[in-house]
Amino acid sequence: MKKVVFIFAALFALGLSAKAQHALGVRLGGGTSYGGAELSYQLPVTDMNRIEFDLGWNYYGKWSNANLAAVFHWKWNIVDNLDWYVGPGAMFSVYNIAAKQIAEGEHRFGLGIGGQIGLQYTFNIPLQLSLDARPIWNFIGYAKDWGSFALGIRYVFGK
Repeated sequence: MKKVVFIFAALFALGLSAKAQHALGVRLGGGTSYGGAELSYQLPVTDMNRIEFDLGWNYYGKWSNANLAAVFHWKWNIVDNLDWYVGPGAMFSVYNIAAKQIAEGEHRFGLGIGGQIGLQYTFNIPLQLSLDARPIWNFIGYAKDWGSFALGIRYVFGK
């Protein structure tokens, strides 16, 4: 656990020293293809790279889940304030499911890998809008294939 805390502290310190923009906000529709919402934080690593952390919650009627996703982005400028980004990521989920709904061999938590690709526009005011897709394949968990499309709205600071 100490190593994990150290790694996150080192990444955060690196992000604070980078001359790139931090962004904090929400990612609506995130988590799964069924919808939901996530708190979203983009931590710059360099001017062209960042790590996005998303903490989300999704509701499906008879069950729900909370998830934490981390995605590394490579970012490229298209024109002026419009960028596109892509990168690999991972997601950890915890499910609130009635015991009778869990099939044999299923778990109350999920662990998946995948990626994210999207477009973002940063206005001349501290506001960023993004539209992205994040397909995730759970190799452990209740849902085996995930995919989400989301609209991100973030406050931009730093730089």
